[in-house]
Amino acid sequence: MMHPRQPLYLAALALVLLLAMGLVGCTYNATPVTAPAVNVYSSYDDPVSGQWVLVVDDSVNDANRNVKPSSYACSAHDYPLQAGDTLRASISRSMESIFEEVEVRSTAPSNSALKEGGYAGVILVRLDHFQPRVTCNMGFFSANCTATTDISFGVNVRGPEGRLYGGTAGANRSAQGDAGGTCQEVATWLSESARLSIREGLERLVEKLANSERIRNHGEPQAD
Repeated sequence: MMHPRQPLYLAALALVLLLAMGLVGCTYNATPVTAPAVNVYSSYDDPVSGQWVLVVDDSVNDANRNVKPSSYACSAHDYPLQAGDTLRASISRSMESIFEEVEVRSTAPSNSALKEGGYAGVILVRLDHFQPRVTCNMGFFSANCTATTDISFGVNVRGPEGRLYGGTAGANRSAQGDAGGTCQEVATWLSESARLSIREGLERLVEKLANSERIRNHGEPQAD
């Protein structure tokens, strides 16, 4: 038989936990997401021929966010997510999976420099949108949290004679689970949602590039 005071004790304990999760602020760094390998969905067996220059826009460096849950539970805590380095590495690996040769540079060469160097063209990738967010719902003893990350990439491909392709691709993925006793696990779900979004967004991007007939038919230019 339950002691008459036990329900009051449990209610008080739940209140203490709620206050601890919502009022005592801590910083939990989201584990840097590992550069994920992407699956390439292409109608072609061979990579895009030629030597290509890849330029990753500086906008990728801005993919760092300090995330705070929008809900009351865990709202006092900060969750810094730094994804810039991971994004840059992921973009490079993704392009290397569909183009025969990729040379990474910080700036795009001119059309004349492409011709002189015998390059097929240049691929410019930018980060158009990156928005991670978290919401937590308080249960009796702990909170259940859902982290969602929106991401969108833009890409332009040009050869020595002009533009070959322009487009965008994005993704929206979530991860959820228990917040942990002091909301520390929120960082895990935040990191996972970012990883999933980066992977899916890049898969959609490389799929468009890999299946572009204009890019494939462009051919490999010869140096003068």
